[in-house]
Amino acid sequence: MPASTALLDMLYSFEVSRAICVAAELDVAELLAEGPRTVDELGAATGTQPPLLFRLLRALASCGVFEQRDDGRFAMTALAEPLRRDAAGGSIYGYARYVGQPFVQRPWEHLSLTLRTGQPAFERMFDASLFEHLASNPQAAERFNDAMSSHTTHDALAVVGAYAFPEAGTIVDVAGGHGALIEAILNETPAAAGILFDQPQVITGARDRLGDSAVADRCQFVSGDMFQSVPGGGDVYILKRTLHDWDDDHARVVLENCREAMRPGGRILVVEMIIDPGPGGHMAKFYDLMMLVIMGGRERTESEFGQLFASAGLKLSRTLQTGSPLSIMEGVAA
Repeated sequence: MPASTALLDMLYSFEVSRAICVAAELDVAELLAEGPRTVDELGAATGTQPPLLFRLLRALASCGVFEQRDDGRFAMTALAEPLRRDAAGGSIYGYARYVGQPFVQRPWEHLSLTLRTGQPAFERMFDASLFEHLASNPQAAERFNDAMSSHTTHDALAVVGAYAFPEAGTIVDVAGGHGALIEAILNETPAAAGILFDQPQVITGARDRLGDSAVADRCQFVSGDMFQSVPGGGDVYILKRTLHDWDDDHARVVLENCREAMRPGGRILVVEMIIDPGPGGHMAKFYDLMMLVIMGGRERTESEFGQLFASAGLKLSRTLQTGSPLSIMEGVAA
């Protein structure tokens, strides 16, 4: 393939992303879960015009997202399965709907400005940080929380499968969202207790989600500001997809608070993607740009995580790979 053709394919990759987001908005995967359907059936169910919906699904089928059959019907594929709300292997339905939101998409238009000024494009566009924006926009907050829960449900399977959590003791999930990860961990450790810690508005949603779960009686719900303090007395503190939101100074404060709060012999688990210092690993490197334009945060190499741990009085004791793009970095008191 000529270089110009390959680059054009990359340039237009945003179209694939937008098409997937719209398919998630229309719940197409859920509609196809029971079997192949015609575009007339799908159009009636989604409130769209069948000939135009056909063009969307035809394009996605060309990428392997859905299957276009000879009889004119469309069907599910393995690649489309994660777009279902409760996909067995982990759903990205909520995340696909989140990525399609203007407040996620538009900051990328000003990446060059961020590169020049160092200020996240999001803040220049909305005159607020992401979390300030979410606090004053319930619909945006709902999409964000659904996305994080969607991500965490998938991540939790990988984390629980890769790390041997203590059978007893207290596990604290810092900035744990609606609790999918702590729920998965407590299901695997029936003698352990959990603490879910996040902002007040997030904890309200977590109580609603976990209130009737099998682990509810072993999980405390605590709200607060992780930059001020975190709940004390934990044996394991988990920070999953949290530190990448922040620059090193803010990330160090969170780690210091966890180190001060944990019991002697405690551990801190940072669960993040690790940037390959070589030429590979494009996913983490593009996530890094997303954190730059939206939050002013960053993804990090393993060496950079080691330096961050050391700045907070911790030692990076080991790094574990999971069955996902995430790695688990275990820190102990230095």
